[in-house]
Amino acid sequence: MKITFEKYQGAGNDFILLDNRANALPKDAVFIQKICDRHFGVGADGVIYLENCSEARFKMDYYNSDGSVSFCGNGARCALAFAEHLGVFKKDVHFLASDGLHLGKSLGENIFSLAMQDVLPEKIQNFPEGIFVHTGAPHLVVFCEHLDSLDILQLAPSLRQKYNANINFCQKINENWHIRTFERGVENETLACGTGATALAVVLGMQFALEKVDIFAKGGLLQVSLKQTANLHFQDIWLTGEARQVFSGILDFVKNC
Repeated sequence: MKITFEKYQGAGNDFILLDNRANALPKDAVFIQKICDRHFGVGADGVIYLENCSEARFKMDYYNSDGSVSFCGNGARCALAFAEHLGVFKKDVHFLASDGLHLGKSLGENIFSLAMQDVLPEKIQNFPEGIFVHTGAPHLVVFCEHLDSLDILQLAPSLRQKYNANINFCQKINENWHIRTFERGVENETLACGTGATALAVVLGMQFALEKVDIFAKGGLLQVSLKQTANLHFQDIWLTGEARQVFSGILDFVKNC
């Protein structure tokens, strides 16, 4: 089975984009795991199917590299870039994801902005190890020292299992906020995480009343703006950053290989 695909990255978070508007492509875990394998497949943090949708201009159906379903902020921005490339929209568009409807914007020069869902007080909880925030995906925000040298592959897995969440280690370095994320469903550190950057921005909004923050991940810069109303209700949350095509190709997929 030959399948045309596109490879995109958003701040180093990389994805395989598939045009499934004809609803003809496989979506089982075996297929997803094979094409995400970095040695025997294309290699990616996840797979995104762009599909027709009666509720919005298109649907983004996202799967982590292990085949599990999630919402992904950087993946959504890459889906916007892919949809623009296909001529689905030009500037603004509403689309459906696993956590509901989103508004996306193309700002030009490969910059895409995504409206995130509101973060309500019940989605925020303090724990001894860090602050839990659900931003479309569950995250634990952990402040630390010596971020660059931190062995998160040794530290993160037990926290990931305990809280069933992505684990974000964060530090302010030279007046800038930096983040490293261990993502569930990938079960490894990724170069960036959009929902994780959003979780950090929510925590900074709580602690310092920030309404806009630049967050530096290993793979690049992400910007998050947000507004806080009474009782820790965060709304008008926008995740912005680069998303661009890396390459395109044809996958010759053999299910039983």
